[in-house]
Amino acid sequence: MKKNKTKPIAYVFGYGSLMYPSGINGRGMKHKYIWEDLIPAKVIGYKRGLFAAYAYQTFYGLMADPNKTTNGILLPIFSKKDLNALWKNEGATKLHSMYRVTEVSVNVPRGVHHTPVYALTNIKDRSAKGITPPWYVTNVWRGIEPWGEEFRCQFVNTGGVKPNRSSKMVSSVYGLCKSARYIWRNLLNIS
Repeated sequence: MKKNKTKPIAYVFGYGSLMYPSGINGRGMKHKYIWEDLIPAKVIGYKRGLFAAYAYQTFYGLMADPNKTTNGILLPIFSKKDLNALWKNEGATKLHSMYRVTEVSVNVPRGVHHTPVYALTNIKDRSAKGITPPWYVTNVWRGIEPWGEEFRCQFVNTGGVKPNRSSKMVSSVYGLCKSARYIWRNLLNIS
């Protein structure tokens, strides 16, 4: 698959499950992302944490902190329709207020300076409103492994969580159950 040559209308700063193609694809966007689409970057003035809460579960979020810098990736958005689909999927709409959309400042290696960069941010720390699913922590960690050891160290040093052994086991069981459910549904549809 070739990298998209179209100029992006915007970039979204990914700092959790939006840092790798399998975490990005399947969120209602037409464009299917590959590694070459993504650009490592750092957002200035924000800290990462498990600040977002939905259905009694917590997820990565960003909160303003002028003394912090957080690593992640820039996800190019090629259409307004894809941007709106992403916001809707992530709960950044008037109906759902898990995140708010904020234009942010980033350190980037190449050619992004004249295109707006947005991040999903949090006004309040909602970490006490739920628990963090072990599969989520493990899936994000596994997703960012291809970015390399330095990236993962920065991730942990900027509020990311490295999964423990039990998280990895829970994630594996969750993946098996998800696969079995998919197979079972397909078997039911065949008959």
